[in-house]
Amino acid sequence: MRTLHLLCVLAASYVLGVEPLSVLHGLAARTTITATVLAISALSPFVDDAEGLVASKIPKTISNAVRDTKEAWETFNALTWALTVPALAVTKLEVVREFLDDEQLTQTFDVSYGTEPLQKLDLFHHNEQSLRPHPVCVFVHGGAWSHGSKELFRMVGKRLRNEGYIGVVMNYRRYPFGASVMDQAEDVGLALDWVRREVQSFNGDPENIVLIGHSSGAHISALHLLLSETLQPPQHFVSLCAPLDITKHYNWEVNRGVHEISALKPANSFSGESESSSAAAAAVRALEINANSAFAESSPTLITAEMDRDELWARMPPVVHLFHAKDDTTVSAASTSEFHKELTRFDDAEGGPDIKFILDEEGGHGGIIVDFMLGNSDASSSTSTIQGIIKNIIRV
Repeated sequence: MRTLHLLCVLAASYVLGVEPLSVLHGLAARTTITATVLAISALSPFVDDAEGLVASKIPKTISNAVRDTKEAWETFNALTWALTVPALAVTKLEVVREFLDDEQLTQTFDVSYGTEPLQKLDLFHHNEQSLRPHPVCVFVHGGAWSHGSKELFRMVGKRLRNEGYIGVVMNYRRYPFGASVMDQAEDVGLALDWVRREVQSFNGDPENIVLIGHSSGAHISALHLLLSETLQPPQHFVSLCAPLDITKHYNWEVNRGVHEISALKPANSFSGESESSSAAAAAVRALEINANSAFAESSPTLITAEMDRDELWARMPPVVHLFHAKDDTTVSAASTSEFHKELTRFDDAEGGPDIKFILDEEGGHGGIIVDFMLGNSDASSSTSTIQGIIKNIIRV
């Protein structure tokens, strides 16, 4: 079966490769991404980095074309849904029921926080009008700047509500839907602005907002905090497994073999392309990209390194939790540890934010969010750690 899925990927790539690039439209992109996802799913139980293994087998021109085609990422989201729900129906039927349950009185979907189609959010709130307003938790999903949606993370909002929060799960503009990481960071700010203005209508506390981001969602959340024109940070920021130095993360993607299908380069405004897909050429290109100003400008670690103490402290929330799984193969744990080092370089002075770095010995890149959505509190120490953070924040 594994061989069959790999052959599907290679066959699709061959068929596409004999066509002019300009002819590569929706159907071809959907075919390639479908074969790729199936191959990754088949290999995942047997190799540490199935995504990297499969992506490295797809020719560069095909990878780039799929990366830049909207239909490919729409299909990716649909496949994620289609592959996940049947698996849950077998192992976690109660979770499927909860996921599909439409509690109209406690859920409000597709609220616009901006004028663009993807600038929408879902709220998970409470029936009762308690004397004390609920803290608010805004979740920004990951997806390599190109895929993912709030619908796929509905259970995050429900879990947050169950912990006593008003849960907010947001969509944002993605690549290749006309958005760069700077646009995405702006969307985080627009969503937070909407929450501050409107959340009291849902008995939420606009003065007690937690911003949680996972992977690229944490990256754009950090960019918002560091680059926003208005100094109005939330009260808490939780970063989960985030790529925070784009120059180094690109090298990480080169080593994994996913750098041509990943949206990292175009989403982070890098316009250059290598002439060859060989490993040697990619390595040379990685050295050139290390000095690329666009990558530096979208790297929270490098931005932080250039800030003085007063500006940095003014931009950071009072409490920051930085989490990374030690064995994350998608984003190096060094990404978070180096960001933590820059954030805490003024720790000798008094009055700064409370910044905590948690390097977990268990789990991987996405497991922390999946386990939280499924309510697997005993699945790993990382899940219990995040749930502990969420519970402790609400007591502040």
